[in-house]
Amino acid sequence: KKTSKRTRRLLTAAVTACRDVLAGRTPDTAALRAVFSRSGFTQAYYDGTLRDMQGIRTKDDVEAGGKALGELKRLYDKPYKRHTVDVKLRVAEGENVTAEVSCEDKSFRYTSDVKPERAVNRAVTAEEIEERLRKTGGTIYELGNVSVEVGEGVMLTASAINSVRREILNRLSDMFADSKNGTC
Repeated sequence: KKTSKRTRRLLTAAVTACRDVLAGRTPDTAALRAVFSRSGFTQAYYDGTLRDMQGIRTKDDVEAGGKALGELKRLYDKPYKRHTVDVKLRVAEGENVTAEVSCEDKSFRYTSDVKPERAVNRAVTAEEIEERLRKTGGTIYELGNVSVEVGEGVMLTASAINSVRREILNRLSDMFADSKNGTC
């Protein structure tokens, strides 16, 4: 069953507050109040009288919550980066691109099918490669320490760099999935 936009935003508000507390930060209680508030909300939990539990969401409540809900949308549209990945990449002419990858308790050596060639017009720089590697988009990964060793005068296309990044992150995802299934 699909979750409504409002439910996703309410969940995002609650989860964000919990993450803030776990990280030692003060949660945004004003946003929580705006999102969850109902005028006339009962004190029944505190009083021990659980008969009249429903509050009424007034127009003022909706307007106050609207702004907070809009701000929360950007949080659930962008995945929470749960894993920081360190990569040491080596790019040399005529050799397969290799990387040493580590993420939490997982590490591996990666070898791509991609073999860079001698640049005809312009060589790729370590900075360009790192910039492309860091584009983890809608994944749960973010890159931490990145080291790129690139040979002089080497050409590596943007699509080849993107492919290397995708393969590394897919392998990490497989490793995390295997460890949850008890096979790693």
